[in-house]
Amino acid sequence: MLMRTIVDPECDIAVATMAQLLLQQGKVTDALKYFEQAAELSRTEGEVVNALSYAEATRTQLEVSFGYDMLNDPDLANTTAITGAREVSTACE
Repeated sequence: MLMRTIVDPECDIAVATMAQLLLQQGKVTDALKYFEQAAELSRTEGEVVNALSYAEATRTQLEVSFGYDMLNDPDLANTTAITGAREVSTACE
């Protein structure tokens, strides 16, 4: 993507703006990475709180979206349940 090559990775305003743009485009996973980077680059407490709030809201959006996908795709739900059961049984050994 051309826009990503233009963004200065050390400019907090550019990174936060890119996160917002990606979120508006529905590129939630990419937006989350930029929100987390924006939090690391923040210079004030307010900026940190703002970036982390957006990151957490974006993370929640991903989790809800994944849960919705599982409801509409029985194969995905079954695969996830089997994987989760394996992880639990392995952890108990």
